[in-house]
Amino acid sequence: DSHWMDHIDLMDDLRDSIGMRGYAQHDPVVEYKREGFEMFEAMNDAIQADAVRMIMRARLTREEKPAKRRVAKRLLEGRGSSGWSREAAMSAARQLAGESQAIQGGDTVSERPDPVRVKQRPGRNDPCWCGSGKKYKNCHLTQDEMEMN
Repeated sequence: DSHWMDHIDLMDDLRDSIGMRGYAQHDPVVEYKREGFEMFEAMNDAIQADAVRMIMRARLTREEKPAKRRVAKRLLEGRGSSGWSREAAMSAARQLAGESQAIQGGDTVSERPDPVRVKQRPGRNDPCWCGSGKKYKNCHLTQDEMEMN
């Protein structure tokens, strides 16, 4: 964004100063096109250099194991931090597994009802649906609008 805004400002400055080129026996239109294109190319190069710089600076981090797995592993090993019994630990692990299955699209996810479909009316200038050959606006538009209300 900043490169584009700078480019627009530079193009305004170029437009203001290009009139003096006529005194130097250069066609101002040709000079404006040439220098404008050079500035555009410089802007594109700067954007690409910034993109490459950002990509090269990116640091990939190793994602830690999800908390659910760590908790379930501790509970199964009998090292629960809250002093749960083994039965309570097993039920908690099953509950965690059930939640993850529901998130992944298990049977416990409620299904959404289908949306109400409304019959699509023809456009005002389309042929009428009755087959009369008239435009819809001159045939059944008013009747259909009265039925809708």
